[in-house]
Amino acid sequence: MKELLVSPYVNSILSDSPLKHIARLQCAQHVLARVVLQERSRAHSTQLMQQLHWLPIEWRIRFKLATLTYKALQTSRPPYLADLMQFHTTPKSTRSSSTQLLFVPR
Repeated sequence: MKELLVSPYVNSILSDSPLKHIARLQCAQHVLARVVLQERSRAHSTQLMQQLHWLPIEWRIRFKLATLTYKALQTSRPPYLADLMQFHTTPKSTRSSSTQLLFVPR
């Protein structure tokens, strides 16, 4: 049987998805929480997710992207992502120039 390989970078695709798609994924996550915990009643799904230590979909996407960005900046792995990241520099000296912000291309 052929294994399905899922890329750890799938969350980057979901980062700019419309809220209606995120809401659909959230509903699926709530159903899965009920299945995993074998809850037949309509227990509050937020409590079930807390019990499983699962983040809501929107937060999970943000967390995964933040983790991936941190790893790429700190370890330069994977190299193709580390090469794409550039720190934002300002021509003037401002209070925010001491923070490490990333440049976002348009």
